[in-house]
Parts: sequence; structure tokens; C-alpha cells
Amino acid sequence: MPSCAHDRLLSASLSILLASCVLPAGGCTWSRRGVAVAGTGSWTDTEVNAVSRPAVGGGVTAVTGLRADGTLETAVFDPATGRRLWARPAALAGRPAAMGVQPPAVAGPAGRAVVVAVEPRRSARWPAALVARDARDGTQRWARPVGSTHGPTRCGGYVCAAESTARPDARFVVLDPATGRAVWWARGVAEMPWAEGRRAVLFRPGGRPVLEGRDLATGRRLWSFPVERAVGRGVRASDGWTFGALPGQGGGSPVLVGHVAPVWERPGRPAPPFGFFAVRVLDGRPLWARPRLLRAHPGAAVSVAPIGREVAADGGYGGFVRLDPRTGRVLGRVPADRAPSGAWWLALPDDPSRLGFLVREAPGTAYGAAGATPVPARGLRVWSFCTVEAAELPIRGQRGFFPPIPLCAYDLGTGRRVTAPGPPPAWFTGAAGGRRVWRDEGGALHTVTDGTGDLPGTHGN
Repeated sequence: MPSCAHDRLLSASLSILLASCVLPAGGCTWSRRGVAVAGTGSWTDTEVNAVSRPAVGGGVTAVTGLRADGTLETAVFDPATGRRLWARPAALAGRPAAMGVQPPAVAGPAGRAVVVAVEPRRSARWPAALVARDARDGTQRWARPVGSTHGPTRCGGYVCAAESTARPDARFVVLDPATGRAVWWARGVAEMPWAEGRRAVLFRPGGRPVLEGRDLATGRRLWSFPVERAVGRGVRASDGWTFGALPGQGGGSPVLVGHVAPVWERPGRPAPPFGFFAVRVLDGRPLWARPRLLRAHPGAAVSVAPIGREVAADGGYGGFVRLDPRTGRVLGRVPADRAPSGAWWLALPDDPSRLGFLVREAPGTAYGAAGATPVPARGLRVWSFCTVEAAELPIRGQRGFFPPIPLCAYDLGTGRRVTAPGPPPAWFTGAAGGRRVWRDEGGALHTVTDGTGDLPGTHGN
């Protein structure tokens, strides 16, 4: 299965939320049950306080958790039963708070898989290390000292990470998951939003953001695509980006869909360019672009059902549009004047082709796939933010980190919470190997096995 990048720095962009709601007060809490249903592959762990996205693969589920004393841990579970296999201390080493807490990386096939995480080290020169441990029993396989890093990720059959990110000599390294040996490296901070077989795509967010096609085994550059060609000159990626991939059709190239968020510098001044775009993975050829379209939340992955909100040149918000991720064609549009006049949140049902406006404790409105056709709101279950006032994580020695944003279920006809709604939709949780894993608002970890095919979630897999 190809690897895909996740949202970066989106928690720093309040504009994302402002485009998706008019903010009322209030929140909600998931009922934490702490149960495993025998023989179903569905379970809940209430002991872990998950503060990162979960990582699934290699026969395990792994997550970064927050302990009661304010320290972090890597917690690893059996995906079928929910039994905790092992846990080790984890650390943050120079990761920007707006990126959230990094999840572990799981790489390698079941039986030989490793879980790679940043662990603390008592050294003035090397305060942390990338440590790979046997996925099932936690035995250390290798360690690589680091001064600062954004954390490891799986890149196809490899593990990759940006190292020395706080220094001028920062570099991006691709590592053999079995030995920790550097297979190749590239100068500067980067990440790999897509990798499969011998092909990979590298994203360099700094300065003038650029995508690069690479040979995954050697690092040889195959093509280069400046993001400004898609959304406009002067684009900056400092306030967030996300990517997702679509498989090729009829033997054709896979498609990489991306979104770069706006950087709001000062009120009254236009933001640098931003928007959606797509390129061919094999040669970097641009396929489509939708500048000045802000990704709306909550919503599915950009490669599944991208939903955006139009932004005028003066910064004013327009209507909502849903795009075809393969062609960029507008599938439906809801004009701005269809939103309620008071406080509202964007909300989506299990089928993300419909768009709802949730009004807390009052009837909301919804529109169909074509955009302007009203859909009956009574009894329509939708998913939206549990709260937009999340508490900062009390991580020892760190400030400004927040947990991943969970979703709660509401009856759009009443604006009230739905009791016992079951798991969030697949477009939010994503799925891998038929399993869907997510954290609730209280930090509990949930898994259901429902046969959903591999699917990227809102924030990737």
C-alpha cells in the first residue's frame, strides 16, 4: 500500500476553522467503555491517553500517549485483541507545536516489522534518538541519535525523517528499517507524501515549496514541480499543507492531490497564494489547480472528497464547493448565503457528498451532492467538531501542543448530540487492512474491524 503524508501545521491555522464554522461555545465527551468484543476485532483502550494519530501496520497498532506525569510514551497494541504489547518513553525534539504530537512509524512486514519513535536520551549533545524496536515485543533493533527532528514516518518500505531541523545543515534521510542505515539523504527539511515500489515524491516546504519525483532506492531526482505553478507566485507552506494519492487508472500514473493553506499575516492584507492542485506522480505533470480555495473542516482526505471554501481577493468568504479529486471538476456548490445567519459548524453525514450546517441545540440545514438542493435535516446524523476550544496538552517541558481534533455525532434536525452513535465515518478514521482506528475526545483508543478497504482518513493513515 502506498504511503501518504498527513496534515502539517493545520492546528496553527485558525482560518481553517473560521472558514468551516461560526464559533459558538460548548463541547462534548465520548463515553469511554474500556471493552473488547470477543471475536470481532473491535476494542477500546481507556488506559492510554492517545495524543497523536494512530499508526497501523506490521501486525500492530501504535500511538503516542501522554502519561499522568506529563511525559510521553509509545504504546503498542495487538490490533485484533487490543492487548497492550509494550510501551516505552517517547519525546519531542524540536518538532513545531503546530504540527501536533508525532505518531510512531511502523515499517516492515508482519513478523519483521519495527516501530520507530523519538525517545529521550541523557546527553547534552544528543537529547533524543530515533529508536527502532521489534513491533511485537519492543526489543531494540537500532538507535540513531538526533538533536532535533520532526519525527519518523514510513516511506514505502523505508523509514524517513528530517534531522537537525533546528540547524542550517538540516537534512532528510531515508533509512533501512531493519538496520537504521542511511540509504540516501537530501539537504534541507522535507517529507515524503507518496512512495510505492521504486517511485517516491518528496515535498520541500521551505522557501519556494517544491515537489520532487525521486527514485526511492537511490534518491535520484526524476522531476521537479514548483507549487507556485499551481496556486500562484509567492506561495508559502508555513501554515499547513496536506497530500493524498489516487491510484492510476488503466495503467496510468497515480495522482497526487495537495492543498497548501493560506498564511494570514495581518488583518486587511491579502494572504499569499493557497489552494488545491494535483500532479501526475510519474512525471510531475500538473493535472488541475484550484487557487484561492480553502480546505474546509471537518472533511475527508483531499484524495477522497476534497471540500473547499471560496475566498475572495479581499479575504471575504464565499460558497462551499466539492471537487472531483482526479479532475478538479466542481461536483457541487453551496452558496455562502445558504449558511445559517447565526452560529454554525460545518457538518457531514456518513456520506460526505452532502454538506450540513450544524446549529447547536437548534435545527440546521443540509444540501445534496449537486449543491443547492436542500436535504431534510430531521433525523439526519452528521459529524462535526466536539469542540473548538480544546485544552492544551500538559506535556512536561513543552508548550502549545494540542491533540488531534475528534468528531462527535449530532442530529442535524435538533442540533443535539446523538447517544451511542457508533464509530465515526470511514472518511474520517481512514482504514487499513479492514480495520479502522481512532482516538476519542478523552484520548481513549478505539478499533473496529468492519472490512472497510484501505482508505486515507481526514489526517491520513
